[in-house]
Amino acid sequence: MAEPWELILHHSYAGTPGVVFDSSPGRAAHGRAIDIDDNDFLPDGVESGSGVIDFRNGGLVRASVGGGWRRVDGMRVEVACLGDPDRGGTLIAGDKFSLSVAHGYLNLYLTGDTGIPSDVVRTAPISLSFDTWTTLGFVHDGFSRLVMTQDGNPIFSLASANILMGRTRTVTIGSNGGATPRSFAGLIDDVKVWRVNPHRVDDEFVGRPADPAVRECWRRWSDALAAATKNDPDCMNRIITEIRDAVRSLHLAGNLAGGDVRRAWDSAAESYRSSWTQGDPGSLVPALTDLVNTLRVAQIDPADNPAVRRLAGDPCLKSIAGQLPSLDCDPDFTGLIGDLNAAIADTPPVVA
Repeated sequence: MAEPWELILHHSYAGTPGVVFDSSPGRAAHGRAIDIDDNDFLPDGVESGSGVIDFRNGGLVRASVGGGWRRVDGMRVEVACLGDPDRGGTLIAGDKFSLSVAHGYLNLYLTGDTGIPSDVVRTAPISLSFDTWTTLGFVHDGFSRLVMTQDGNPIFSLASANILMGRTRTVTIGSNGGATPRSFAGLIDDVKVWRVNPHRVDDEFVGRPADPAVRECWRRWSDALAAATKNDPDCMNRIITEIRDAVRSLHLAGNLAGGDVRRAWDSAAESYRSSWTQGDPGSLVPALTDLVNTLRVAQIDPADNPAVRRLAGDPCLKSIAGQLPSLDCDPDFTGLIGDLNAAIADTPPVVA
């Protein structure tokens, strides 16, 4: 299976004082030490030679981020630290998030580009001292689930965060970097940030078991899609945005509807991953049919969703589809679509 997370920032603060290198694969989050004395770069932290910064004298690390940060639907953060639990301060902050400590609590703030409510603020008690290194963090799946963690263990969880995060341009570590700085009253060692892997669905579909003829079929289709994009890039960009908006709109509506819908979403997602990786796309039909019917029970009919209708009625979609070859050469895929349509059509809408 494809990896669910993609590392987009990794600072360790080892090496030359004042030099903050991003060792994540994308190398798109190198930092700049601001108002931090070289003597506050210390050699030993969680491990000998791991490198730490002592933020008790103020200052911060600022990273102007690019690459994978341009699309961050969900995020996972881990910060290894020692510190004063009462004075606390900011561990890490960005355009869409902030993780800080105050009065023995870990505080998390998230904000999204769309969605209601648009902000989430949560706190959870933690154990923090200058005696033992600990790793504080959070995981947000990009739609609903939010978990705050200490040393990998959940200390708070929320099943309906309803935050749709967006692009982040700047990240600060050790302080919030605002007009009223809240420097962390302690030491920070390893800092890691992941985003939800935006290529996971594609990777699992492309990596499924398939014979050479099917792979050639999809190569021709991909070439035609690339040509259609080149012919009218604005049209394609609009369709991509509308597809993303439609999925997000349905998922957000489902999150607000309650646990049954969220569980149906999760079941459909897990069935997708297992069905393609095991070469059994037919097993997707029951889960997807159940999802549609669960949405109907919650009075969320995809056909009535404004974002879905906008996508379906966009002339760009018809124009691009008309430039693409048939996919009859992939019977597993076309069979799945046919079976799913038949299953949904045979199941009458349910009124709650």
